[in-house]
Amino acid sequence: MHGVLFKKNIYWNDFIGKIMLFCYAALPYDQLFLMHQRHHHNPTGSADPDFPNSPSDGLFSWYKQFMFSYLGTSQMLSLISIWCLLALILGPNSIYNILLFCILPLFLSSFQLFIFGTYLPHRKLHSNLDTHTRSIDLPVWLSLLACYHFGYHQEHHDHPTLSWFELPAARKRSRLLAIG
Repeated sequence: MHGVLFKKNIYWNDFIGKIMLFCYAALPYDQLFLMHQRHHHNPTGSADPDFPNSPSDGLFSWYKQFMFSYLGTSQMLSLISIWCLLALILGPNSIYNILLFCILPLFLSSFQLFIFGTYLPHRKLHSNLDTHTRSIDLPVWLSLLACYHFGYHQEHHDHPTLSWFELPAARKRSRLLAIG
């Protein structure tokens, strides 16, 4: 969505993005691209699709709103159709495999993305803090495991054209600037 895969060819960025988002959760790239741009232009503002209607919403209420803003009816119908087709092809005993290898990973990865890419970087911790964007102070190895450095969120917002693997160096530079 930031043109980092093929920096000189937006067509291939968008094409691969469309395929990956469809494979992940039947998500429409063009719609998500616009939502992501709205998030970047006004993080935690009223137009930010990632931010809750009520900033005092708890973790699960916020996650529910986050999921419903990205997984609309057409995406849910697509996913259910794909899972039903898999069950027909693989047989009735395959429902546990579909739950274990399709539905559970989608749920867990969406929750991981929400926690490390939205909730922790954008939640309001104290009434005197703004809620725009901040990074989670994790060691590089843990940041990678948490969600491909999505926790280095301030750096992502400051430098959206950096690839995920370039965010630790940007985080290190921003920490050095803050110290000195």
